[in-house]
Amino acid sequence: KDPAHRPTDLIEPVRQFTDLVSTVRAAAHRTTLVYVDRHTFRIGECTITFTAGNLADATADGIVSSANYNMHMQSGVGDALRKKGGDAIELEAMEGGPRALGTCIATKAGTLHAKYVLHAVSAWNETSCVGRATQRALLLADELGLRSLAMPALGTGVARVTMETCANAMMTALRWHLALGGTRLRHVQVILADEAKLAVFREVAEDS
Repeated sequence: KDPAHRPTDLIEPVRQFTDLVSTVRAAAHRTTLVYVDRHTFRIGECTITFTAGNLADATADGIVSSANYNMHMQSGVGDALRKKGGDAIELEAMEGGPRALGTCIATKAGTLHAKYVLHAVSAWNETSCVGRATQRALLLADELGLRSLAMPALGTGVARVTMETCANAMMTALRWHLALGGTRLRHVQVILADEAKLAVFREVAEDS
């Protein structure tokens, strides 16, 4: 933010971003993608599974909630997590007030089978920050030392993001995160409400 610390021309940031792109591309080519079965594949050391069911029943170190900007948990996935895990999850999430799109914060998980709930503010009124919110959830999971995550389709409820857009953004973010290396994650579950939604998500995820 301090003008004195800004580059005086474009050459230096261009060089740094070019180096970053080269590093990421090289890492992606080294990362092996293995199809285990129709519902499971592996990227590096992390196994990704696709399941139809209730996210609130998941067992994982962290459960990702598709949060809205005011952090209320009164609809969709958030409501299911609050009802099973307790109102304390919502109260803790709301302590910091409204959150910007793309942010992600962690709270305790109440009586859910998890250590944390990661509240990812991914979309609003068809405006999608799904990719950024997913990336921040993955980074936060690593900061907290989590080895497993359970995730819903972010932003596809009241925010009306399409399942295809969501799947592409989430799985692209996950692939690059794992390709960079150093992650503690060993299992990521994608849990959707029904088989029809799961089929659409999985098809796009495989392409991504």
